[in-house]
Amino acid sequence: TVDLRRILETADVIVTASCFDPACAIDDQAGLDRSHRGQAFALFSLTGQPAIALPCGFTMSGLLLSMQIVRKAFDEATVDQVANAYESAAPWKDRHPAF
Repeated sequence: TVDLRRILETADVIVTASCFDPACAIDDQAGLDRSHRGQAFALFSLTGQPAIALPCGFTMSGLLLSMQIVRKAFDEATVDQVANAYESAAPWKDRHPAF
C-alpha cells in the first residue's frame, strides 16, 4: 500500500478496469459468480482510495464494459471531476445494453 500511495501522490489519476470480465446476464449464476470474483476495486477499497466505476464500452455481443478512476485518499473531488469530464465526452451514457 505504501507504493500505491506514492504512485497516487504523483499521478493525476489511475484508470483501470473495474472488472476483469464483461457483464453477464442477470440470470447467469456462473457468470455472476465469476464476475463477483473478478472485481478490481478490492485493492482500492482496502487501502482507502476513492474510486468510481463508469461505462467505457460494450463487448461485441452488447454487454457493458467498465473502467474505474482512482485518486489518492480524501481527493474525491478530483475523481468526480475526471469522471464528469469523461462521461461528458464519451457516448456511453446514452447507450443501453440490448435486451
